[in-house]
Amino acid sequence: MPEIRSHSHWKYSALVWTGYFAFFFLIFLQYPLSGALTGNTDTWYNLSIFNDYGNRILAFLTGTELGNAIYPETSNQIFAEPYLGEALTFLVWKIFGISDLWAYFLFIVTTYALNGLGAFLLIRRFVNGFWPAVAGGFAFAASTFAFSQVELLNGIGWSTALFCLYFFHRFVQEKRNVWLFWSMFFGGIQIYSSAYVFVYQCILLVLMVLTERKIFLQDRQMIIKTGLGIVSMALWIFPFAWFYVLHSQISTSWNPFADDPTLIENFNLKPSDLIRSFDHNLIYPQIKHIEYGTVMRNHNYANLGLVIWALAVLGFWKYKKVRWFWGITILIGFLFAFGPSLQVGELKFPLPLKLLYEHTSLIDFLRIPARAFSLVVLGLALFAALGLENLIKKWNKTALILPLAFILIFTVENVPWKFYKIDALRFIEAPSYYQETLSQLPRSTVVANLPSGLFTDNQGYVEGLSVFSREYIYAHWQTKYKCNTLNGSCGYFPKSRLRNNDWMKAINQGENLQELLKTNGVQIVAWHEKLVLSDWEKPFGEFLAQSPYLEKIGSGDGVTLYQSKLP
Repeated sequence: MPEIRSHSHWKYSALVWTGYFAFFFLIFLQYPLSGALTGNTDTWYNLSIFNDYGNRILAFLTGTELGNAIYPETSNQIFAEPYLGEALTFLVWKIFGISDLWAYFLFIVTTYALNGLGAFLLIRRFVNGFWPAVAGGFAFAASTFAFSQVELLNGIGWSTALFCLYFFHRFVQEKRNVWLFWSMFFGGIQIYSSAYVFVYQCILLVLMVLTERKIFLQDRQMIIKTGLGIVSMALWIFPFAWFYVLHSQISTSWNPFADDPTLIENFNLKPSDLIRSFDHNLIYPQIKHIEYGTVMRNHNYANLGLVIWALAVLGFWKYKKVRWFWGITILIGFLFAFGPSLQVGELKFPLPLKLLYEHTSLIDFLRIPARAFSLVVLGLALFAALGLENLIKKWNKTALILPLAFILIFTVENVPWKFYKIDALRFIEAPSYYQETLSQLPRSTVVANLPSGLFTDNQGYVEGLSVFSREYIYAHWQTKYKCNTLNGSCGYFPKSRLRNNDWMKAINQGENLQELLKTNGVQIVAWHEKLVLSDWEKPFGEFLAQSPYLEKIGSGDGVTLYQSKLP
């Protein structure tokens, strides 16, 4: 790797982050101004998790009781990644008293700006020029692929991993213990944002050690210090691991990918994705969406444009010192992103990861292989920055002109003028009658929201809503009235949720209603007429109104509330 770079002027890094923040603020401002969210599924889940964290913090400080979603389970976080880092960013903005809509917008802006800053700092370690590094950081954070992951917290939480790699490189080159401390700190807390990125980060740390093996072999103290650093990282990770060990129910949950490994083929990168752009890209035509069931699940828009590839080839060719580390980084990114097999049309070619997915538990944790494409983008951004540096030297141009030209062209090639949006104003606030009534009940009250039903042939898809997004909306509303609810969904499904789902998706058949009420101690049933998504669900409302097990409390805002008559 090249010689170390001076980074004493942190104020310039702050200015770089401010510039990135301003750009993403303007780009994403269309969401809150139009009352929209970034997606129809995971975004609702993110909101529910973020607000649940806020409620739990307040409950801990005040000693008040608090219900939760997917009752009778005690926590959503047990059956998914914790997203604690993202939640804290969101809650910081909530402190200022702004709405969920605007807080989520500012959370997204902050996250993307931090990704850009992390990439800038890391790239600056390998590039002499300040402005080429700024352009490289921008390319990583503002690529088509980065925007395609906007709904997926596992896909956008890169900043702490980049800080980890940046500080570790400083430690290797400068041999200062303080940089090792910060590297292991950021590396440890990365797992609280994304296990995916944590795995990729660890791979790059190992690759960095191997690339710099001469330094370690010549100085045994470096090996000892790095070993102690790994121990300190483990200490930061320990609460995360202990949480899941303590709640070992995760081992009894259902992972649909483990039951049907072929599902992963819907979520790996395909060669055709490399030319996929958004609907409103200013240059490239959009290729038809790929649907998975009734939910838009293919987020693999990976057309990065021509300019970054051209400059990356130049940088790769001209700078041999970084070729191994960053070239292998790109190769690893492709191998992980393509997953167990490379699909070209109807043909499938097995890849090395196929053995890992078949013979290890990797499929339990890395279910969306395509997210590793961010490693490719990072490597290309680094080589593109080096390509810019080479052109600046060769043409003797002002250091600012070419990077700005690159940023402009890259923006045109990657940033759509209009993003895919989901109207959030209909559901971001719970129906007033529903929320006011439930908020007055004890927190231990158990609520069943209907219609409800996952994994059913009768699921509908109406105005941007699916059966999954409906469950996440129910969970989001639960964070407002704070009683228990059977509803909600997560990445790994607890057996109790699957059992209740079987009853709720066919609530008008047999003794399903009675079993649902009796088994879970349900006291309140809420019928949401506006959330009926299929003809199959329409008779449920009349069935509930005539049920001998329920007594009507009242109705308003499209919601009818019933009280259970069962003891």
